Amino acid sequence: MKNQYHTLKASPAWESLITRLIALIPPVPKAWSLRRRLYQLILAQMSKTSFIQEGVEITGGRSIFLGNNTAILRHSCLIAESTSSKIYIGDAVTINKDVEIEAKDGAIVEIGDRTFINKSVWIMAGASVKIGKDCLIAPYVGIVATNRSYADPDIPINRQAPTSKGITIGDDCWLGHRVSVLDGVTIGQGCVIGAGAVVTKDIPPYSIAVGVPAKVVGSRKLGEVRDFKAPIRQAG
Repeated sequence: MKNQYHTLKASPAWESLITRLIALIPPVPKAWSLRRRLYQLILAQMSKTSFIQEGVEITGGRSIFLGNNTAILRHSCLIAESTSSKIYIGDAVTINKDVEIEAKDGAIVEIGDRTFINKSVWIMAGASVKIGKDCLIAPYVGIVATNRSYADPDIPINRQAPTSKGITIGDDCWLGHRVSVLDGVTIGQGCVIGAGAVVTKDIPPYSIAVGVPAKVVGSRKLGEVRDFKAPIRQAG
């Protein structure tokens, strides 16, 4: 993403103060411009055509980059845990309400242009999460690129080191309602993942996959799509 927007690296103290001021702005259309100007002071990049609704929580704004014509709706939460964490949200992206996106220390989250993230989605990156362009992510999807060691029974699990391999989702993918994508998975371009599926292994491009664990049951390639009963719904 090109560095073409307003840029100012506010200190954490200033970020906290500005965030408190934003919370005092009433949720009326006349105040949208003021809210945007204040967010521009704490985010690394935010264009004049982007929109952040009331109630959005920002932590680590110096590491969060928003493209043009992007909308983040109410009560969503963007967390960049450290200055080495990065969250890149492309052009014309919609982040619906109650979405949480978190980049752990040193992790990177990338969301491509024109992707739609529906309500109550959870995206967690321990190393990296890359979501391509023109994707549809349905409500209550979990994209969790982190795991935890539990091999030593003499050490409590919460004291064993987390691990992360990263998750990649290609362009033009549709993830149905309540899909879970686990760490280390690559979903190829053009895939459709049925509602409730748990993706534990790589899915080839243009595949249709359903179930727990997710299995390929068809292809979107010309002449290869087969009829089947699959709970693929509620993506938009």
